[in-house]
Amino acid sequence: MPYQESCGTSNSTASENHSEDKQLPENESSAELSSNAHSEMASFSGTQQFDETPYEILHQFQDGLNVGADGFYKRNRNYKILGQIGKGAYGTVFKIKDVKSGEKFALKEVTLRFYLSGPRELEIWANLSQNQYVVTLLGAYSNGTYVHMFMELMDCTLQLIGENREQLDITERKVAAIMKPVLKFLCFMHGKGYVYVDMKADNILVSHLAIKGCDFGLSECARGSMFLQESDIIETGKVMRFLLSRIPLYEEEVRDAITFNISVTID
Repeated sequence: MPYQESCGTSNSTASENHSEDKQLPENESSAELSSNAHSEMASFSGTQQFDETPYEILHQFQDGLNVGADGFYKRNRNYKILGQIGKGAYGTVFKIKDVKSGEKFALKEVTLRFYLSGPRELEIWANLSQNQYVVTLLGAYSNGTYVHMFMELMDCTLQLIGENREQLDITERKVAAIMKPVLKFLCFMHGKGYVYVDMKADNILVSHLAIKGCDFGLSECARGSMFLQESDIIETGKVMRFLLSRIPLYEEEVRDAITFNISVTID
């Protein structure tokens, strides 16, 4: 499935900065990271640097998030954390509630060091976010140590559905229905010129109304990438296999079986 367009740059980042009183980094190394990272991120977002604070809006806040007069969506002032949804090596996802409206959203918090070390997740996400098969990005900013990304809240992941397939009576017909929007998501992403790279059941989110892809921290522009779009298709097949059989995707015996079958076919 070759890509049809070259990767574009989103124009959805904020056009101006906002300032607020914030705590300074606690040590010298953090201060250096904040200063260097702020300079890089100002270049990425097309905004001017703050004079006295490393805080910067990276994706303009959308309707639904009741931001403060200073333009930021602050913890305890504008939203409260209800609990942790998931945690990885470089970040954490929280369930949050808007203080004014009571509406619930999700917050992904990743270290700035990790964000700056790889492909620009927000740039890719913003270019994809208006599609019905992509989790909606609602806004993002950096505080010099972490990047905070706000998004719509979904109910669960395909991982949870696969792990409970018997209780949920997940039949082959249901798996086919589940995989249809997953494939449409992947087709849309490839059509935009990207390689997803991180296709797995944990990254496909489910609600009672939709199935959507998220987490673009490892995604890349297909042009010049060491990853092929075809590899995304193979990983999608593994997700389908998991939903049908509950066999873990990366167990060594599964890899050996796949290698054996390919070898036999080639012979």
